[in-house]
Amino acid sequence: MHKMSKLAPRSEEIKKKYANNKAEMNRQMMLLYKEQGASPIMGFLPMLIQMPVWISLWSAINASVDLRGKGLLPFWITDLSVPDQLFPFFGYNIPFIGEYFNLLPLLMGVAFYMQQKLMPSQANAANPQMAQQQKMMAIMMPIMFPIMLYKVPSGVNLYIMTSTALGVWEQHIIRKHIKEKEALEGKGL
Repeated sequence: MHKMSKLAPRSEEIKKKYANNKAEMNRQMMLLYKEQGASPIMGFLPMLIQMPVWISLWSAINASVDLRGKGLLPFWITDLSVPDQLFPFFGYNIPFIGEYFNLLPLLMGVAFYMQQKLMPSQANAANPQMAQQQKMMAIMMPIMFPIMLYKVPSGVNLYIMTSTALGVWEQHIIRKHIKEKEALEGKGL
């Protein structure tokens, strides 16, 4: 994805140059990707691999009798098969939220926000529509996932939050390595 963001200006030039000839534009884009060692599919591959794991985990937690009543922390996540339910709203039933405050979905939203901040930015690309779509995704992911997963079992939220947070840490290390490599290449080493 880092390479794809660096190739954005060149790909925009190709799109403008071959706007009337889609076949030649696609051929030129594939040549650019091959020349630079980038692949547009590789950015989506981790998400495609994760989705079946999330669905399987959800099914396993809901179906497993062994996980019922098994907790992680005695004061907070006391049952992995139900939402974490940190504290009640004292008899109030809030729409879409319920009667309990669940902290894990909010922590997952923070992890998604950090992940979006580390994504390579294409905001400087010549295509304002692409920049706007990227901006919307940066806002929607950290909001929509916690809302959709607010009432799911805490084991699912814990897994997604942990894997996202570890992905953020990994992305930070990768970016640091890429910057060091680019600095060495800039010095001719």
